[in-house]
Amino acid sequence: MELALVMVLLAIAASGDVLRKADEQKAIRAKAIASGLEVARNAGNDYLASYYGEINKFGSTGAAFGSSTGPIAVGNPLRPSIDELRQLGKLPAGYTERSLIPNGIYQFFISPTSSSCLLPSTPGAMCNLEGMVCINAPLLNNNKIDYIRLGTAMKWLGADGGYAEGRAIQGLGGTWRAPNPVSGTPKGLLCSRFGYSSSTFAQYLRKDGTVAMTGNLNVGNNSVNNVADVNATGTIKADQFVTDLKTIGSACSTLGALASGSGVAMVCDGTKWNVDDGLRVTAGTACTQDGSTATSVANGEMLVCKSGQGGLLRYVRLVSLISKKILISTVIVQDGTVVTMPTCDVGGVPDFSFDATQVTLDLTTAPPKQTMYWSATNSSTTTWSVKIRLKDNTGGEISGNTVGLTNIMNLECRY
Repeated sequence: MELALVMVLLAIAASGDVLRKADEQKAIRAKAIASGLEVARNAGNDYLASYYGEINKFGSTGAAFGSSTGPIAVGNPLRPSIDELRQLGKLPAGYTERSLIPNGIYQFFISPTSSSCLLPSTPGAMCNLEGMVCINAPLLNNNKIDYIRLGTAMKWLGADGGYAEGRAIQGLGGTWRAPNPVSGTPKGLLCSRFGYSSSTFAQYLRKDGTVAMTGNLNVGNNSVNNVADVNATGTIKADQFVTDLKTIGSACSTLGALASGSGVAMVCDGTKWNVDDGLRVTAGTACTQDGSTATSVANGEMLVCKSGQGGLLRYVRLVSLISKKILISTVIVQDGTVVTMPTCDVGGVPDFSFDATQVTLDLTTAPPKQTMYWSATNSSTTTWSVKIRLKDNTGGEISGNTVGLTNIMNLECRY
């Protein structure tokens, strides 16, 4: 009898232990279900913060917003799928719509607080987006709704956790109620609220740019990277203004665009990058300011605004307005003098001319002796040899030195 009693007591104790362990396993499973719903809820909040304007703008009509605002198109902004959120980068790779509740999948439901509150068509409007994510199958135990485990899961989710009691979703501790968004309004569903309250987040700079800043942006002397365009109505100031590095002569298509490279600034003439040397026009183009300069589109040479035929101002080639020879210096020479050629700038060629200071006419002979010519020939690559000659009465040549002839030789550069 004693042994039998002991066996009965042991059996009762074992049975209680089994039941306790079973309850612990169900509680662990309830927390796992809530954990999966928590991941989905966080993805919903990230989605609203990232595409707040597009959801408000297109959500009331159910129109999709496409790849211009994100990496993929979202078929219905108010009902994003798990697959769409994963492709938008809001969920980890491999995350599926299936939950730990048998036959239950995650479903998102988003509602703008006012159908007339559309952004960005009404900039600065205080628009709210209220969201709910639910597992669309009830949490059951022995084919009955397991309210105990629903309570465990709700506690794990916190204040935003709720369960479906029919047509309404009841929040933790009865702190909030909302319509049941799941088709058929089944009971025993686990849900969680999420959302974007404009009043809560009004002080923050939005990721989608739907609300304008009210003050200057201070980035603490850090860089602003990956900017597509800068559209400004004021001035752009910087100690250094660095544009994309280009190669002079390489192709471009945007007329007037600026770039830099090889230590110089460049401007696009519509076909190629050129050194930024001011206004680029075609020779002969009308102008308004006498003496103003420009650059030839055709070959890059300097043009000057000058009055031409009929008194009209036109851009003409600068080279046509200056002498083709530039005087460098003068020397006095006689027959046989060797003169060093002048040093010319790039493109210039050493040249010379003579100014006669003396001529000779000897009347003691018939016919009289007279100056014949003066010239200079290359005696090397850097010098000239001067010739000043006279013609005697027999037709021969004699050196001008015999009568002390000299000349002024002008040393010039020809361009």
